[in-house]
Amino acid sequence: PARMIAWKDHLLRPEADGGMGLSAKTVRDGYLATLRAVFTWAAMNGRIESNPLQGLTVRVIAKPKVRERAF
Repeated sequence: PARMIAWKDHLLRPEADGGMGLSAKTVRDGYLATLRAVFTWAAMNGRIESNPLQGLTVRVIAKPKVRERAF
């Protein structure tokens, strides 16, 4: 689990600080969702003892909606 947290932090860290600079939504819906599915399958089929991504989340802040004013 500690390596997964470090990897997640590396993905979110800006490029100027040595990270990948990915958005929180990309990390949550792309990278973590894929690995979570694989590790869940492996844990359910006895390949590993527990899912290292269990409880690991990325908070995504909703962007404000920009719309034209109504009549």
